[in-house]
Amino acid sequence: MALGRVGDALRYLSELRPSYQAYGIAAVGWASLLVPFHFGSLLASSTYGKHLNSAQRVEWLSRCVSTAHAVVVFAAMFLAIFPETSAYAGGEYERLWLCRGGLVLAMGYFLYDVILVLLHIRSITAGPSTLFHHLVCTIVTSTALNMGYAMPMIWAGGSFLTEISTPLVNWRWFLYFKHKHEPVYKVCGILMTIVFFLGRIVFMPVFLSYIYAQKGLVDGIPSQAEAFFLGSFASVFYVVLYALNVYWFALIVKGIIKLLRAPGKKSTEEKAK
Repeated sequence: MALGRVGDALRYLSELRPSYQAYGIAAVGWASLLVPFHFGSLLASSTYGKHLNSAQRVEWLSRCVSTAHAVVVFAAMFLAIFPETSAYAGGEYERLWLCRGGLVLAMGYFLYDVILVLLHIRSITAGPSTLFHHLVCTIVTSTALNMGYAMPMIWAGGSFLTEISTPLVNWRWFLYFKHKHEPVYKVCGILMTIVFFLGRIVFMPVFLSYIYAQKGLVDGIPSQAEAFFLGSFASVFYVVLYALNVYWFALIVKGIIKLLRAPGKKSTEEKAK
């Protein structure tokens, strides 16, 4: 039932014109999640209720929405790209609506999150690099949506499969305030590093090679001029996004090395016993 409603919402967003209305609706939808996440965090987490200041609470809620976005968009793009067979054989892209709906949903998220980060730029972790990432992704996503056929849509959609690492990145941040000296924090950090490496550093070039090896996708590009533009555009923005992910990965590796070298300390609960 819930999956059916999500699918209906994505189909609605994919068909809504003009597109900026869909972006606005999606942005409002993401922003509206701040309220239930606030009350849910108060009920479920003593960290949120007792150990965070107001700026940290804003980032906590931002990361809750970020995790929800990562899960939904990753699932939508996975289902839009890998079960597809027709487009790869040169036929009609049967899951175009799902890919388009996922990209519109992501555009709404970027709009919402840019506003949130700008309002709290001094307190949000990695605010400037987040804004730069969103700007690049917005250009890539809007270009793919405007072109509208299989190759740019699948290329842009595939870039969101890297969101597989985002829940672990956020979960490590959630654990930091109360559990940073416990084994669960180290385990989360190690898993985050592995998934980030495989899901971004390794996946991005492999996926690009994969889609350019699909003759049906390449043959579906309308003209040589458009093929030249798409190739040039994809190369420039792909290198920029990849470089940003390599930068983030270097920071992650630096952090995990520091974490693993740090002496273990007893948690607050253990000290109280």
